[in-house]
Parts: sequence; C-alpha cells; structure tokens
Amino acid sequence: MSSNPTPASSPASPTSYALPVIVGHVLAASSVLAVKHKIMAVSGYRIVARILGLEEAALGPLLRMQFFALDIFLLAAVLPCALLVLARMAGRKAAARTSMLLSLALVLLAFANLQALGSTGKMLSIDQLAPMLTWVRERPDAFFDYVSPGALARLAVLFLIAAAAYRLRDLPRLAIGRRLARPAAALCMLLSAGAGAGMAARTLPASNFHASAGIEMLRGLVSPRGAGVGEPALAQALQALHYRCDAPAQHAARRRNFVFYVMETIPYELYASQQAASLPAFRELEKSAYVATQHYSTYPFTSYARFSLFTGLYPSFRLEKTLPLQAHFAYQSALGLLTEQGYDFKVFDPVTVRYPVDDWVVHQLGGEVVSAGQALSVAERDERIMTKAVDRIARSAQAGTPFVLAVLPQVSHGPWLPAGAAKEALYREGGARLRELDQGLARIVAALKQSGVYEDTVLVVTADHGLRTRNEAQFLSTEVLNSASYHVPMIIHDPALGKTHTVPHPTTHLDLSPTLHCLYGQRQQAIETQGVSMLSARAGSRTVHFDGAWYHGSEGLWDGERFYSYNRQLGLLWSSTRFDFSDAKPVADEALSRRFAERMQQREALQHALLEGRPPVRAATVSAAPLPAPPVQ
Repeated sequence: MSSNPTPASSPASPTSYALPVIVGHVLAASSVLAVKHKIMAVSGYRIVARILGLEEAALGPLLRMQFFALDIFLLAAVLPCALLVLARMAGRKAAARTSMLLSLALVLLAFANLQALGSTGKMLSIDQLAPMLTWVRERPDAFFDYVSPGALARLAVLFLIAAAAYRLRDLPRLAIGRRLARPAAALCMLLSAGAGAGMAARTLPASNFHASAGIEMLRGLVSPRGAGVGEPALAQALQALHYRCDAPAQHAARRRNFVFYVMETIPYELYASQQAASLPAFRELEKSAYVATQHYSTYPFTSYARFSLFTGLYPSFRLEKTLPLQAHFAYQSALGLLTEQGYDFKVFDPVTVRYPVDDWVVHQLGGEVVSAGQALSVAERDERIMTKAVDRIARSAQAGTPFVLAVLPQVSHGPWLPAGAAKEALYREGGARLRELDQGLARIVAALKQSGVYEDTVLVVTADHGLRTRNEAQFLSTEVLNSASYHVPMIIHDPALGKTHTVPHPTTHLDLSPTLHCLYGQRQQAIETQGVSMLSARAGSRTVHFDGAWYHGSEGLWDGERFYSYNRQLGLLWSSTRFDFSDAKPVADEALSRRFAERMQQREALQHALLEGRPPVRAATVSAAPLPAPPVQ
C-alpha cells in the first residue's frame, strides 16, 4: 500500500503575495494622497479660491477632488499596469517584491515630505538633504528638529503593518488576500475611470496644484528645486545687508522719541479718497512731515509686513517656518540700535491670540509686547491698549526715558462688510473706521503734548497692508497683484520740519528703518537692512519686491521702470508701467516668464538662507553699500 506523504513545507504560491502587495499599495497610495492633502490644506484651496474669486468653503468635494485626479490615476492605473508588464517579463514573484519595495519607498518618501511641509511649507528636495544630514551627524539630537516623535511613531506603525502582511501571507486565515486580488483590480479600474473622467471634465483653471504629488516627490530627489544658495552668494548677500547713510544730515542731532501708529488694512486709495476727507489729526500731521505717496507693504499679511517694518528685511516664503524661534538674533535695525542706547521699546498689540513670530521679533529688538488681556470686543481691546500707551507716554516723559512705542489698533481689520459689497459702500465703511483711527491718533498727540515731549517726538503713521481678498473687497483681481493690497499711507511727522516734504517715488516698509536712522539716528554707524532711506538718491532706481506667494499665489516687483506680477500657480507673468494689471494681458514671451520665475525661485532660496542661519554680525564693522538687484530683462 502506498501513500502520498504531505511535505513538511512547500514553496509559497505566487498568489500568496496578494495580501502584502495589496496592503503595501494601499499604504503607499494613502501616504501620497496625504501629502497632496497637506499641500492643498495649507494654502492650495485658499489660493485657488482666491484666483476664482470665491471663498475657500465654496470649493465643494467634487471641485477639490480634481486636484487629486492625476495622483489617483497614476496609483490606480499606471502603476498597476507597469507591475503587470513586469510580471509578464520577470515573473510574478519579482513583480510582487518590486511592488512591495516600491510601496515602502513611497511611504518613506511621503513621510519625509510631510515633515518638510510641516517645517518649511515646501516639499523636500535633494539640495535640502545634504545640509540636513550634515546637521544631524554633527548633532544627533537635532534629528527631532526635522521629525516629531509622534510622526515617527506613525511611520513605525505603517511599516509594522506592511511587515505583518508579508510575514503572515501564507496563514490560512489570511488567504483572503488571494480572493481580494480581483476585487482590488476592479476597484483600481473604477478609480482609474473616475480619475480620467475628472481630468477630462476639469472645470478649474490649470495650475501647479493639479500636478501629481507623487511625481513631484520623486522629481525633488532627482534634481534640486532651484539653483540653491552657494556660500559666495550667501556671503555677498550678508555683506549687502550693511547700510550706511549717503545723504547729508537733515536735522540737528538731538535725542528723539518715536511713536509708530500702524493701522490694520488701510489701502492708500481709501486714505486719499473723499470717504476719508474729514481726518483732522492725520491732515494736521501731514503739514509737518515726510509723506510718501507711493509707499508699499512688503507682504499682504500682518506678521510678515510688521517684520519688515521693524527689521528692515524682507520676509521669507514661510517666515514662521524660517526664523529660529528658539534662538536669539540681535537684529541691527534702527530700532535695535535705539534699544541698545537705552530707549524703552514697547509694542501695544490688542490681539489676544498671540502669533509667536510677532513677539519673537520684538524681543530680538530688545522690546516688550503689551497686550490687551481678555477683552471681549475689538473696540474694548483697542481702548485698553490705547489707554496703556497713553499712560506709558506720561510715565516715560516723567522719568526722562527716551521711548519707542508702537500702537497697533485693530478697528479697521477686514472684512468691513459682508462679501460682495459694492466698492462705494465698502469705502464708506472704511472711511468710518478711519475716522475712529483719527480719534485714536489725536489722543496720542494730545498725550505727547500734555507730557511735554511732543516737540521731541517723531510720529510714524502707516498701515500693515491693504485689502487682500475677495471676501474683503469684491473688486480685487485675484489672479494678479493688486495695488489695493500693497499701497498704503506713510507719514513721518516731525514737528521741527515745518512743511510737507512729498516723497514721490516707490518706497516700502523696508525703508522705514534706514530712513529713521539716517534722519535721527547715529548716522556714522551702519545698520542691517534690505531697504534704503526714502530720501536717498538710490530709492528711485532700485528693485522693490512684493511678496505674497504663500498667501495668495502671486509675487512681483518694481524694477525702477515697470511693475511685474507673477502667479506661480498659473505660471503667468504680467507687466505694466503702473501697479495696475486689470487691463494688461499676460506676457507672451515664454522665455521672459521662465527667467522671471527662476529669478523668483533663486531670491526665495536666498532670503530663506539669510533669515534661517544668519549669524548675529555687528553691522558697525562693515561699510559696504547694498548691491543693486539685476534687471528683469
């Protein structure tokens, strides 16, 4: 009698790889789509909605899915088809193992990009890896500067799931993986058809947000996202920060106090309109002041604009991700030098929910932030900080302490009216808020006079930015830069001037620090800035940048002759002799648009490098003049 003995072990069937292949593919697809979701959630939906003139909430699920269509098509159709071809050529076992390795690689790559997006706001590129790895080798504990323990734990869970699916692939209870092969293939076909239909029926304008996150991640590892920043370029940029006054002194040297009155969301067009005709405090200051009629914010976002006002530097793409908030950088702006000379620097900010980068910058300059506490309404918060500022003026005057005070009222914060309001009604409401600001300014002037320090105090009146979104102003053209977002008032009131000195050429928030330094500071000492004195001959023949790519997708510049607006999501460039692109068509010269885009990328990388790792060099030791920016052409 013969029998067929059961072997102790048998080779794994090719279909036994179904479970780990399916699990790995699901993990990889989920990770790639998580990166895409992160990109869109951070700024993508907001930028696209603003380009369309909509609120972000108006982008429904079907519209949002259009941005995921290409990734879904690649993951559900292209990648499985490629693996099927590989299985035909090299066998099922080789194809299965290749699929699992590729899935794990995509999971790891997606994890790295999620960490990069969280820390820098941008995806990981090959030119970032070398300095990161060098830094971790030198300081192993710095690994957690880039990766959070929680994220690392989640990554470990994903790898454990993949490993368990592979190790347990032959267990009878898990043989369901084999039966899932055909349903999984059917699901891939269904998803592919849906994604293909979504791409064919796309209703949104083509943009970089429609690109595949998977392809962009792989591309970042193959080639750098820009030219990078070499040591010579960074050293030259650091040298160019150091600024010395080139015009003769305008005033006899004596100690001055300084008060900054920084309004929220006030476009110059409103300030100069009939809706703002009755502003006695503002108009009285203008009679003895330097008045810049073409003054621009550097960024249509309060924290970034305020950074430029106080430091004289441009913000980076994501300022709060760039600045080393755990370190101390002694910025050598005009304000920094004043605090070194014993000035009492205080910022009266009514915002109760603090934005870390705002307070950090003030502290680096030797100042202190005075908040409003837990007042309920905007009016109550503004009243509290105004009362505290007036009290501080009296105390400093009585003690004989020179002071720098910045008062940041919020009464004019947008939106002023519900979305869709007519421009006339909008400016009527804005004019009413300006009159409230005028009353606040009058209180400060009265406090200075009552304390006996008015004649020795310079008052700076400006706004952080103008109107920025269609929610705030329906008339804005959201695919380009708008003058109403950047053009703001600028008054430097000096009681000793005795006349109105108009500054007609474009100036920027960067210029306030060198202007005050050259007019009233220790002129023989250099400061750090990327601006120039508004009264310098250089101010009329230089490049002024308008940042905002992270906030609304566009950025631009004035090169001394023309204004440019570049929408990096649409890849389109506009040019005009005025800061008004409403009648301008996109530049047809693709080579010019490409060069402009490359220039913006190089500048962005350089500004990030300047702010991220700049050593606290004493500006007084260097006397080089700022380098002019290259022309656009």
